[in-house]
Amino acid sequence: MVRGRLRRENRGVSPVISVVLLVAITVILAATAGYVVFGLADETKAVAPQPAITATYDRTTDGDGQALELVFEGGDTLEEKNVYFVLQDAVAVNPSGSDSAAEIDGNQIDAQIGSEIAAGATMTIDADATTVDTTSSPSEKLDLSDATLRLVWDPASADIQETETIWRWSDS
Repeated sequence: MVRGRLRRENRGVSPVISVVLLVAITVILAATAGYVVFGLADETKAVAPQPAITATYDRTTDGDGQALELVFEGGDTLEEKNVYFVLQDAVAVNPSGSDSAAEIDGNQIDAQIGSEIAAGATMTIDADATTVDTTSSPSEKLDLSDATLRLVWDPASADIQETETIWRWSDS
């Protein structure tokens, strides 16, 4: 008689475990389907490219003045339409003695490199690549001693609203 009682008490455990497992599997499948259907899987943040850039600073003050040569050594390939340079605190020394702020003239990336920036590409920031923000005469020399140059990534995707500085140079 004792054996019969033990068997009857153990019979209820198996259906309870199977119901719990079935409910757990159903919840996991519903959560996965909801994640895909509502597009939460598409909201991953885009990772900014990581280029490897070497900058060579020419401190020469004769001729056109100072220059900065950028060599793209490797890393991620960049599309010209998604990046731009910001030059701050560069000074154009004018023959008249009045110094002015200098900025990068137009799209120097496209002019010097092309539509795709890959390993081996070279770009020079010098007096020829800059413009003065006044209507005075063109600069004779470029002073980059206090300048900061940033390469900014601005993705073309409408889903991504962020810009990110992916490279920065400063002489200090």
